[in-house]
Amino acid sequence: MGAMSVHSHDQRRLKLKLLALLFGALTLASACAELERPAAYAPAPTPSVAIGEGQVSDEAAGETFSAETVDDFVPSTSIDYTPLLLVPTDNGVVEAGPGSSAATEGLVDRRPVAVYDDLVGGLVVEESTVGVTYLPAQGEPQLIDESGSALLDVGYWDGAPRAFLQVDGRRIDRVQLVAEQAGDERERREHIQLADDETLVDFSASRGIQALIVQDAECGDLRFYGADGNPLDIASPPLPECTFPGRPSFGAVAISRDGEAVAYTTVTYRGDGTEAGTDLVVRELASSQPFFPYRIGENLDRITSITFDGSRIAYAKESAGGSTVTIIDVTGTDERPVNTLGGTLLGTVSFARNPILLGSE
Repeated sequence: MGAMSVHSHDQRRLKLKLLALLFGALTLASACAELERPAAYAPAPTPSVAIGEGQVSDEAAGETFSAETVDDFVPSTSIDYTPLLLVPTDNGVVEAGPGSSAATEGLVDRRPVAVYDDLVGGLVVEESTVGVTYLPAQGEPQLIDESGSALLDVGYWDGAPRAFLQVDGRRIDRVQLVAEQAGDERERREHIQLADDETLVDFSASRGIQALIVQDAECGDLRFYGADGNPLDIASPPLPECTFPGRPSFGAVAISRDGEAVAYTTVTYRGDGTEAGTDLVVRELASSQPFFPYRIGENLDRITSITFDGSRIAYAKESAGGSTVTIIDVTGTDERPVNTLGGTLLGTVSFARNPILLGSE
């Protein structure tokens, strides 16, 4: 496993440089107040779109140039930072790190079902009785949805983070979290609309890439989309054996924080449609060859979410003994249970891609 590069950020470059088409969709909603633009965010470049490995096209100028000259506009991650795992529990958000766990500052009284970092110290949190709230590292909380939409993840491209919300079983919106230009107001746009016979199973975002698992009358699919909400020319993993039509063969998905690799689960079913087994697979996006097939679920175990920091995968599992959270190292299959500080798991787990700064001076 030592030759595998999926966990080595310093030895790889992202082979697919994806930049956004910022103005390709209709605005669905807009807040009244102007958004502040934190100094940590980079300015957005000229809108452009990836056309192939190592090449991008500037639509305004009609030119094609090497991707090596284009910055990725993602906040840097400290080489010394080991991503903490964010676990939503009925005791608030628990941050689990190497050898210890702690309650996240300012979130003890919340009952989140989903929580994701914004890459610059803040969090986006969904609570079933409140809605979706943005908690910036500095400043007051901002309610960004109270209509019952589900928080799916937070992506980052062209200098700003965007939260992804599931409006119904088929529509996914993106919501701007901070200003891209001075005086901007918050925008909410439809990002992806699935086909009438499809429903969303799982979703993951990293940089300008989104991975979606869908369910249909057969066994569904795993596919990739870009910053403009259009399908990407990235080879999807081959569909596993369809053991129970109507139930998805892909169960959960997570893109690594550097956007270079993907982890996903494949599920087989018993004759009554319950889970017979779940395997975890990892592969680099630029490669069609998967590695690290590893069994993480047996009969009746249900993997509810996974998250991937590039070298470790955390997964939440419901089984006869209750809900558990486990971190596994993809370089050696070492497993470590996560201490949730006595709290009961309420929703999806996620790695914080940068340190959380809520409550810091």
